Amino acid sequence: AQSVAGAGPPKWKTLADAAPELRAFDGGKAMLAHLHAQKGSDAERDNILSALVRASRSGGASGNLARDLVWLALWPGLTALRRRLAGWGAEDEDELGAQIASTFADVLNRLEPTASMKVAATLLWNTRKYVSRILHDGVVARGVEVRLHVDTLVNNSGTAEADWAEVLSDLLVHAGPDAELVLACVVEGLTMREAALRCQLPTEVVKKRMQRVVRRM
Repeated sequence: AQSVAGAGPPKWKTLADAAPELRAFDGGKAMLAHLHAQKGSDAERDNILSALVRASRSGGASGNLARDLVWLALWPGLTALRRRLAGWGAEDEDELGAQIASTFADVLNRLEPTASMKVAATLLWNTRKYVSRILHDGVVARGVEVRLHVDTLVNNSGTAEADWAEVLSDLLVHAGPDAELVLACVVEGLTMREAALRCQLPTEVVKKRMQRVVRRM
């Protein structure tokens, strides 16, 4: 935002001279207002974003300005993505924000806009896809570690395997339809966010269902 605010007429003119799609605006703020208000046609907005993506590869002050403008143009979508992913396996929101930013920067650097591409949707969708994959892999890795730890505790406890099976069976009978969550949170030790990601449920739903299980037990 500071970069755009400090981009005087010469810097914007250099950028607009290299990208005819931007010449209708007298500065970056006016262009962003146009995009955020969803004025014009979808094709026009895609052309503007495509021009910015291409210009961001040019380097120098105008290239940096173009890159910053892409970030700001898609900031509402990135903010919504951060809120959505916060309930699906991310433990640290600051770490999640950094992961989204890093992934988005990489996706932006790799994107090659085409005439028929929905630029905003492509950037946001690819960012979501890669960050979701990273979150999922982290949960799976931690789940394997927890299961190995539980197995070690069971094997070293001296308790007969049949006794553990009986306790677990009784636990799951009382858990009823929430048995999968009980296994994830109580037996394996996953957090509610990790269990939510595994069971494909919002974190708030998992919290309410686990509260219900505890009251019932």
